[in-house]
Amino acid sequence: MYIGVIMRKIFDKINNIFEIFIERPTYLLQFIIIGIISMISNLILYKFNNKSNLNIQQSDNYIIKIFQMPITQFIFEIIAILLIIYIVSLIYYIFLKFIFKFKGVYKQVICIYSISYIPVIISEMIKNFYYIFIKHISNIEKINIPINTPSYINIILNSINIFYLIQFVLIYLGLHITFKYSKKKSFFIVILFWIIPLTISLVEKAYIKY
Repeated sequence: MYIGVIMRKIFDKINNIFEIFIERPTYLLQFIIIGIISMISNLILYKFNNKSNLNIQQSDNYIIKIFQMPITQFIFEIIAILLIIYIVSLIYYIFLKFIFKFKGVYKQVICIYSISYIPVIISEMIKNFYYIFIKHISNIEKINIPINTPSYINIILNSINIFYLIQFVLIYLGLHITFKYSKKKSFFIVILFWIIPLTISLVEKAYIKY
């Protein structure tokens, strides 16, 4: 019962935020939250990556030193994240504008997508914590995030990751509350937003395989 009350309060707060976006769309706070989470994640990962620290101290190349500094890596990651948010928001805006007769503004789409991106960046932070834990218990000298090409099943499972599900719930609420779409229409659009990238990833996987 107590958990249900807490969840209700959280959703009421989120609903109020999306209602604010109707008249006063702003995404500065979302960007700050994303930046803080990303900074914490990168600093902790960097701290435990002893080999990288050693490389910075031994390197005589000033440019390499700069690019290996955590602040530099953080800046580049933030730029990449912001570009993702702006570009994906633009794609969604064009999609909504021409397919669903969207009457809102691009800034509102950025507001909604930036909020929905917070669970994704939290997921990345937890993933970094996981690799740090693995390093700690297995005494690995350096943390290397695996970049193996995912299998079909991994692509599908990643698309239904709990944090991505939360992201789609937030997008659904944004469509329904801020843009005044019906619940069915909002749900349909969210499903499309999930299926299209998933299909592209699966096709890309098949293309790379063959």
